[in-house]
Amino acid sequence: MGWWLKRVYWTDEREDAGYWRRVGLITDPPGRLSKQLKGRQGPRIGEERPRYGPQYEEGDLLLVCIAGSPGCPPELVRRCPAILEVTGVPRWDPDSVDDGGPRPKEGDQWGMVTEVSCLHAVDPHAAPLIERIGMTSLNRAPRSKLDDALGERARRLLEQIERRSPANGDTGLDAPDPGSVATMPIEQGEVEGYDVKTRDDVKRAERRERLLVDAYASYMRARGDSIVRQKMKIEDDDSYIVNDAFNESRRQLIEAKADVSRASVRMAIGQLADYRRFVDEDVSLAVLLGSRPCSDLHELLHTQRIAVIWREDDRFADDAGGKFT
Repeated sequence: MGWWLKRVYWTDEREDAGYWRRVGLITDPPGRLSKQLKGRQGPRIGEERPRYGPQYEEGDLLLVCIAGSPGCPPELVRRCPAILEVTGVPRWDPDSVDDGGPRPKEGDQWGMVTEVSCLHAVDPHAAPLIERIGMTSLNRAPRSKLDDALGERARRLLEQIERRSPANGDTGLDAPDPGSVATMPIEQGEVEGYDVKTRDDVKRAERRERLLVDAYASYMRARGDSIVRQKMKIEDDDSYIVNDAFNESRRQLIEAKADVSRASVRMAIGQLADYRRFVDEDVSLAVLLGSRPCSDLHELLHTQRIAVIWREDDRFADDAGGKFT
């Protein structure tokens, strides 16, 4: 999984967070009249990842950023209202862009289409500016690679904005300072909340975790380690539970989560506690993540004697002095 910054031009319909929640395709250059194709034979309709086109992989995450364009309210320029997950392979199809685009002959400029699904979307007026995410300038390219740490910061900011949204039950209460604890009457009834995921959401998460585990297993096998999975039978019935990875060479039990949300990390802690009952007590525990988590989640895992492994481009790192990598 990698992060990309995806610049988009402004249209009135994109002023609504609902637009991004419904979006199923994104478009990219080159188009029929793009300079890269001038004097050259264009790609075939449906051709996947042609030269000069986007190189997104399934599971990649796109941080959407509003670029300046005619009619765009100036206060919305450089704001990032959505995060999209790539669910298909980029392909050349300018005719379909013509049919579905907001302007005539869109395919002349934007000939590539990629299937996506929305992970997070907020009102653009409340969306974070790129400076708040940690970027100092906006690349003029329609797409560019984004540092994982910046992508995860953007994800946390959008999650916070979503939780504060009136549509999500904002209580209007000031949040306590980081690391502090606030007391409140038990009658107040404020709850932490939880996400309800559709079947498609779960399938996408499972696919991203499987790709992450496969990449980690290949990485460790190249170092001579034996990586397997373990299937454990529950005594009281005929069901089984299966862990994500077990390093037989180093006696390490590993649970994978494709994202670095608090909910996912907390779930991983519980799963590791469950799996460990079925294996020897001398195993070491770790959570495998798609990117490095925030310091508070590092601390949470350390209190449970669980290490953190995360992906860095084509390699992996850990916070245990290389014990897991």
